[in-house]
This record gives sequence, structure tokens and C-alpha cells, in this order.
Amino acid sequence: MFNMLLMGLNLPFLFAPLAAASYSGVNLVLSATIATPLVFIIGMTWLFFTLSMPRAGGDFVWVSRSLHPSIGLTDSLPLVLIYIGGSTAIVSKAMQDPGMAGMLAAFGRVDAIPFWTSTSVSYTIAIISIIVSLLVILAGTKVTFKFGWACFLIVLLGCVTYPAVMLLAGHDAFVASFQAASGTTAQALINTAQSAGYNTGFTTTGIILGMVYMFLNFYGFAWSSYFAGEMKEFQRSNVIAILGSVVIFWFITTVQYWATYAVVGSELFHAMAYLAVTGNSAWTLPAWPYLTYLVTFATTNPVLGAIAGFSLWVEGVRHMSPTG
Repeated sequence: MFNMLLMGLNLPFLFAPLAAASYSGVNLVLSATIATPLVFIIGMTWLFFTLSMPRAGGDFVWVSRSLHPSIGLTDSLPLVLIYIGGSTAIVSKAMQDPGMAGMLAAFGRVDAIPFWTSTSVSYTIAIISIIVSLLVILAGTKVTFKFGWACFLIVLLGCVTYPAVMLLAGHDAFVASFQAASGTTAQALINTAQSAGYNTGFTTTGIILGMVYMFLNFYGFAWSSYFAGEMKEFQRSNVIAILGSVVIFWFITTVQYWATYAVVGSELFHAMAYLAVTGNSAWTLPAWPYLTYLVTFATTNPVLGAIAGFSLWVEGVRHMSPTG
């Protein structure tokens, strides 16, 4: 549970448009599938060290004992600083904003998106979230795990709801709703992106480069290594936790990518992503085509439309806690 929660089962909601915009010709489904066995090999390495040295500290302990303590410090200290600084900065903007945009759009408050995703409001909510998370940690281990399970179930609900809502709507209904809201046509967006030199199709280079975002997605599969010494039957538990989380994560994320391509259309989605991220005037909507936002065009039920956004916001809160 903790490994998959740190990996971010619903981070494709955030990463999908960024990967599509960054790598012309990417196929998110294939990129994730090709990356999985490579990540599995890395997972085997982490598992080997975890079983060899099951001590609190994870890679700090491994590097210190295998090479030198100074190298272990050099390896681990930047990670600590990144977590301290990134808690409010990266995570609050990266997960909170798409989450907020999705929830507001679902309830018809598109006009409120600029305010609630502004820097000052985002950081204020991030600070409040960190305080709440700290209080959870101070309440003890049992409360922390209950908090983790609650967050995990909400995230999992978002991961299941998103493809279900999209697939139930279908391509034609989605495109009709999107065109009505954007004031343009799907083909016009595709033509504009292609005219700008962006390849809306699939290429081998794009698929390989797209694996960069897949590796970012997969990060966190070995979080159980850091407290392996506190686990009962840590050998069996970590085999399941580390290797199992990689396989489950691949399945859940590829379903999200596949549902997006099936309903939005790969060419349209790629064109949306490129035009929005590059600031092209052809993209007229108030939010980037994060999956938390696109799902609102697939349903008229505000609750169903808001679940994906809410789950991403919860994922951000979890990442901002010291347990993450």
C-alpha cells in the first residue's frame, strides 16, 4: 500500500499531458509497458539490498556500507533537502492544481479555476495540508497507517472511476461535449498542432523518450525498504511489496492511458497536450488537458466528474506528509 501510494497510482492524471507534449510521437501505453521490465530489474536490485541489510535508512545504509559513509551522505542528503523544499513547491502545484481544476470544472465553476490554482492559494492549502499530515504522524504509527489506507483507497477510487466514466461516455459524446465547451473542433486542434511541427501520431523515438515519464511514475516502488527492519517476515513482505507494486502499478496506469486514447482519441489528446503546454492560442480552455479535467467532459454528474480530481489532491496531501 505504501509503495504504490508513493508511486502515485493516479499520477498519470498529471503526467499524461506533460509526456505527450514533451515527446512528439509518444505512445503512453507502449512506453509504460516497455519501461516496466526495466523497472523490474531495478526493483530486483533494491530487493537484494533490502534483504541483505534490512535496516532503517535504505539506500543510505547500503551505499555507506558498500562504498563509504561519506558517499552515503552525499547520496542521501540532497534527497532530504528535495523533500523539504519540494513538499510545498513542486507537490502543491503539480498535484493540487490539476486536482482543483478537475473538481471545480465538474461542479460547473470553471470561472473559479484561476483563483484556486493561483500560487498564493496553492501554497496556503499546501501548508495547511502539511500541518494536518504532521498531526497525523504525531498521533502515532497506527493512526499513520490508517491515514495511509484512507488516502490509498481514495486514490484507488479515482483510478477506477476515471476509466469507467470515460469508457461509459464513449468517443462521440466526449468530443461533442469538448467541442461545445472549447468553441473549436477536434480536427482543428489536430491540424493546428501538426502545422506547428508536432507529430500527433506514434513514432519509435517518441515511444522510447516517453519512458522518461514512465520512470518518474514508477519511482517509489521500494519505499518499504526504508522501514524493512520494522516489518514482520520482511523477506516475504518486501518481495511482494517491491515487485508486486511494479506489476500492479503498470496495469492500473496503462488502463488509464488506454482509456484516454480510446475515448479522447490519441491524435486529439496529443494535440491538446502540445497546444496547451506550449501556450498556443488555439487552446482556449482555462486548464491544461489533465485527465482530471478531461473526465468532466465525459459526464454530467458532478460527483463522478470530481472524484478523479479529488483523488489527485489527496495524493498530493499524502506526498506532502513526512510518511512520503
